[in-house]
Order: sequence, then C-alpha cells, then structure tokens
Amino acid sequence: MVAYSFQPCFVVPIRRLVSPKRQTIRAERKRHAIAGEKLQLYCRQRCKDGYLIGTALCDEVLPIRIEFAKHSRVTIGNLAPIAGRHALNQFAYADGFGSWEELQWFWEHHHRKIVNFSGQIIFWGPLIYNPVSEEHDNADNAQAAPGI
Repeated sequence: MVAYSFQPCFVVPIRRLVSPKRQTIRAERKRHAIAGEKLQLYCRQRCKDGYLIGTALCDEVLPIRIEFAKHSRVTIGNLAPIAGRHALNQFAYADGFGSWEELQWFWEHHHRKIVNFSGQIIFWGPLIYNPVSEEHDNADNAQAAPGI
C-alpha cells in the first residue's frame, strides 16, 4: 500500500461526487503505486492534525511532462499532448483546480523555478470513504489556497 499526502485545498476536489479529482502528479521517487494497489490518501499526512481522506485502488501510473512555457502543454505517456486553453483547463480541473491558470499559480508558488516538469501521474478509481469529522471538512474549506 502506498500513501499520498495532499494539502487541505485538495480534499474537497477529491471528495466531489461529480467529476472528482482522481489523479495526482508527483516527482520521481523510489516507489510509486502500481495498478491494482490500494492507495491511502491523506491530508497533511505527517502533521499532528493530519487525517485519512480515504482509500482507493490505483488504476494506472504513467509518465507525465508539463511545459509551463508560453505555449503550455501536458504530455501523458504516449498520448497526444494536451494543449490549448480548453484542453488545459479540463486537465487542470481533473487535477483539482478551477483552471489552467490556477494550476500554474499553484506550481509557481509551491515548486519555484520549474519551467518544465517530468514525473509520474497516478490515477485511481472511486474513493472508499473513511469517517472524517465535520471539523476537518470546515477547516479544509477555510484553508483552500487563493484562487482554488
């Protein structure tokens, strides 16, 4: 089982009933999940107020390249690049953002000086929910990143 930790601003998109966030973009590391493996999705995993959002099964892990240059595009595996405002906005929404501009803002503020990124994109199926208190739900909404 592999665990992934998310910032509070991603809890609501992960829990959405309609078009939920079912992917995460991560840098290379020793081990990522593999298809069929159970994932644990946490909010602030290593903090004293961290909690389990839920669990899900990994559907697929593919290489991803994101180019934040003037002509932005995203390439996942061997698929045709995602480019153009509409397609990039759809990709950003699937990753928990309201638009491509919000995704770019997040990356600029959390991953400074990255013009091009190469890593992995992990896809999962429907969440298996775990009890989470209303206190966490309210805190998540209050701590969402600006513009998200």
